[in-house]
Amino acid sequence: MLAPFALGGCGLTSGSPMADDVRPGSIGQGRPLKGADLTVTSKEFTEQIILGQIMGLAFKAAGATVLDRTDIQGSIGAREAVKSGDADAMYEYTGTSWITYLGNDKPIPDPQEPVSYTHL
Repeated sequence: MLAPFALGGCGLTSGSPMADDVRPGSIGQGRPLKGADLTVTSKEFTEQIILGQIMGLAFKAAGATVLDRTDIQGSIGAREAVKSGDADAMYEYTGTSWITYLGNDKPIPDPQEPVSYTHL
């Protein structure tokens, strides 16, 4: 019964992504992204959408104008948005990059050894 009251004070407006009124803090001191127009994207599941929203809020706190393009279907779709320039940033999992984008079918033999990610 307490959860609805706790969520009610979070400041987000239903249906309005990135509605928090963020201000410069430890991320945005000096507003290093002032004047930048950035687009963030993510895959379509909850964890990725939240990560995309956090990234957008951090960019906004640093002074950027942010366009929210989170919730794109699938790994390939979200990655293509970044590769094509339709989005500027997204989070990705190491395993997805290793297998889906780099085409590997075996785990990294020694996690302590450096791995080349030049093909990402």
